[in-house]
Amino acid sequence: MSEIIRFDLLEIKKNSQRLCTCDNPHFEIDMSNRMVQCKKCRAYVDSFRALEIICNKMNEYEEYQEKAQKILARLQDDIDRQNRRRLKTRAFKEMEANYLKRDLLPVCPICKNPFDPADINSSRGRKFCNLEAEPPGEGLNNGK
Repeated sequence: MSEIIRFDLLEIKKNSQRLCTCDNPHFEIDMSNRMVQCKKCRAYVDSFRALEIICNKMNEYEEYQEKAQKILARLQDDIDRQNRRRLKTRAFKEMEANYLKRDLLPVCPICKNPFDPADINSSRGRKFCNLEAEPPGEGLNNGK
């Protein structure tokens, strides 16, 4: 009977651990046993599988960040456009208020001569005038 080898040291459990099926797993790493466990469902996860999930999530985060950067750039352009429009509107309102209430005439930003806005009989687009675009409001005397 000394030739018989006993295998009492090994016991097989079936269905004792389940695989993690969480959509968004949160991993916990046991450094001493070198094991990875999902915090949500408490199932153990293969280390390579956990690394693969993390890499896939990083790719998703990079794509999300690129989309967010594009949206941010578009919103900043919209804000800049609205600010330019607001400055133009304010300049025209100030010119109108000075003209109507204080009897002040606006000054041409190029020749520095005053002119009566009632004498304006036509307009041209800035891009057809071959003039440097001057920020609105700088050529006005603003009531001073």
